[in-house]
Amino acid sequence: MSVPAVSEEPTKISAEGISLALKFVERFLTEDELQLVRKMQPGAFLPLEQIRWVWDNLVRRAPVEMKAAIKGMIYAQRKMLEETGARSPTDFLRVSNIVYQTFTRGARIGGREVVSEGQNELVVDDSTWPGCNVAPWFIEAYVRAGGARGVRIEHLELCRTKSDRICRYRVRWSSVAPRLS
Repeated sequence: MSVPAVSEEPTKISAEGISLALKFVERFLTEDELQLVRKMQPGAFLPLEQIRWVWDNLVRRAPVEMKAAIKGMIYAQRKMLEETGARSPTDFLRVSNIVYQTFTRGARIGGREVVSEGQNELVVDDSTWPGCNVAPWFIEAYVRAGGARGVRIEHLELCRTKSDRICRYRVRWSSVAPRLS
């Protein structure tokens, strides 16, 4: 008797998530990339393989602009993040995993987890699809949106490029901006 093969659902990214990120870097998109973005249907989830080449090309072509786009995307979500009750850099980073899970589908999508915290410091495990070349940009943007100033991120020993399941980061900040509300 043979065992049926288990097929895993491919990782998929929401069209809204893609559009939100790429609207900040639209001027850097090639015509081929723009055509793909224009074909996306609201509410759809696209296989990561279908859109990843656009993301990877932009990260290579315009890394400074992509980092700024991630920051802009997260700041655009700030009100929604605050409505979850997030008030501190740690809260914002914890909520970031919920946001990531909302925009991503599939059996192996990974996530972000705060594994320890101290005064102005966190240790975070990240297994999100962007990988360790871009994941720190997301982490930094979320803790900054939560008010952290002087953010520094250190990639610790665990790393997916070394066949580990996660990348581990130490996130430190010098101070927290006072809340306006």
